[in-house]
This record gives sequence, C-alpha cells and structure tokens, in this order.
Amino acid sequence: MKMSNRIKAILPVLITVLVIVLFHYTQWLFVKFYPVVVNFSLFMMFFVTSFHKETVIQRFAKVIEPDIKPKALEYTRKLTYIWAGITFLNFLISLATVYMSEKVWALYNGCISYILIGLILAMPFLWMIFCSFQATSSDVYAYPPKFPNFFNYSNFSYYLKEK
Repeated sequence: MKMSNRIKAILPVLITVLVIVLFHYTQWLFVKFYPVVVNFSLFMMFFVTSFHKETVIQRFAKVIEPDIKPKALEYTRKLTYIWAGITFLNFLISLATVYMSEKVWALYNGCISYILIGLILAMPFLWMIFCSFQATSSDVYAYPPKFPNFFNYSNFSYYLKEK
C-alpha cells in the first residue's frame, strides 16, 4: 500500500477525532458555528458547480445513468440551482440560530433542518412517481431516468471482486 493511499485511508478517522477534540475543548459558541460551516460548504459546492459545464448533480446522475438525455441534463442543472438556493437559505437560518438560545439552535439544526432537507430531497422522486402514474404515452416513460435497483446485489459485484 502506497503512503498516499494510507493517508487517504486514515484521513476520515483523523478528521473525526479532530472534530471531537475541537468540540470537547472549545466554547459552546464555536460549536454552534459547525452547521453554519457545513451549510455554507454545501451552498458553495452547488453554487460553484452551477457555472461549470457539468454540475455536481449531473455527475451523480451520470453515475446512476451514464447515457443521460439532454432534457434530463437540463433538469439536473435546474435542480442544482434549486439546491444552491435551499442550502443558502439553510445557511442563513443556521447563522441566525447561532445567536439564539441553545434550545432553538438544537431544535433547528438537530431536527427541523434535517426534516426539511429530507422532504425537499424526496420531492423530485415523489414527483417522478406521480408523473409516471399519470403518463398515457410510451415516450413519457423515457424520462424521468430509471430508479436504481438498490436491492439487486449483482450491481455491486464489481466492487466485491478482488483486484
């Protein structure tokens, strides 16, 4: 195993230990900025890639469906804009809760924001399911892309092979 591979393998563990130590030995105000930093990082990821030829959501979509149609690429680009707006709004609310009581901060950043993000994440999938039930012609079934079959373990056989 190369040295760089070893570093890549232990890097997540080191970062986790660093975050735990940082949270343990810092004041509560600094801990409250953690969701702010995470939300701002997510916003920057979506925002910056929206100016690239291929957005981050398009990259994820191409992993699931390599031959994406232009209509789907347009949809994923718009989805990137939406997620940039959502993460920016979540960043602003998280920043506002830093200066509120610990109960309000914990309620929003530990519960409400996760529920909202989960609901927003589920909306496109629910919309695709709804549209597929409403479809009457066969060409409508070409879009949205197929759902990945997570329960078919033969898809993961590539990762299980020894190299």
